[in-house]
Amino acid sequence: MTAAAIGTHQTCPQCEGHLVVTDPAPPWCPACEWNLGAFDRHRAPRMWGLRAADRADHWLAFRLNRRQYASLASRPVGHHGNPLARAAMLLLAAPLVLRPAPDCARRRPWNRCAC
Repeated sequence: MTAAAIGTHQTCPQCEGHLVVTDPAPPWCPACEWNLGAFDRHRAPRMWGLRAADRADHWLAFRLNRRQYASLASRPVGHHGNPLARAAMLLLAAPLVLRPAPDCARRRPWNRCAC
């Protein structure tokens, strides 16, 4: 499906920009993201069996996704988080990565063992 602009007579109610539609999805505005999170019962999979529960699930997922994007877009790219936690994970992973390979792994690939 390709995105196509609806006629110029249909504009966004918030920013007066042109609306975009992918048939049969509801129209949305790329400038201000109006109606971007609209629930489309024809395209959304039935997760809970009840339309009200599916709408609530869709609304919550869209809200959490928007919040996470806003928090990630507002900070610079790089290492974030606790450096002690990163060092602890490296210390825990080192024995697994540096352990010697079993004898069967040292053999040629066509001589596999069942260990």
